[in-house]
Amino acid sequence: MVPTGRCPLKLQKGIPEGSLFIRFIHAKTPPGIIDTIIFQVFQVEDRMDRSVFQGIYSQQKAYFNHQMTKSYEQRVEVLKDLRAQILKYESRIIQTMQADMAKPETEATGREIWYVLEEIGYTLRQLKSWMKPQRKRTPLLHFRASSAIYPEPYGQVLIMAPWNYPFHLLFSPLVGALAAGNTAILKLSELAGYRPALPAL
Repeated sequence: MVPTGRCPLKLQKGIPEGSLFIRFIHAKTPPGIIDTIIFQVFQVEDRMDRSVFQGIYSQQKAYFNHQMTKSYEQRVEVLKDLRAQILKYESRIIQTMQADMAKPETEATGREIWYVLEEIGYTLRQLKSWMKPQRKRTPLLHFRASSAIYPEPYGQVLIMAPWNYPFHLLFSPLVGALAAGNTAILKLSELAGYRPALPAL
């Protein structure tokens, strides 16, 4: 059974001050897993120890190997929680884009945040059909067999965002990654701040 519960975003302890490092974790954990980590957002810092990234990789791999991300119900829950968090902190995200890039509120809302929210909505409506096996023609050589493609997640995904649309082009690929049942590591552009806003999520 897939655990249910809220999926809060938390700051990772032990990360150098000034580094952005956020974890989206599931509220309940399977046996042997400390935190069921779904995705992380961070900015690379020279002073960040390599073990930090090795730890991220290992924790996500353990979480994925427990089959926690594969059910339809789990994917829907994660996407809905992501949407709720974006809506909750929308004004703060907009303020940060204005301070960081002098981006107008209309552009921050229409070209960044609402693109992502619309994609989440579309994905939720289509997800069940996307997860269904697709029947394919079987070669005559195997005339008594049947063929189908079963969608399966890759496992772990790295998403790197550019500086010009750092929210849209960071979270839009994340929607697809989570819908497909993957875990993800998200890297912000070193040219885009977002430090005051994202920790609030």
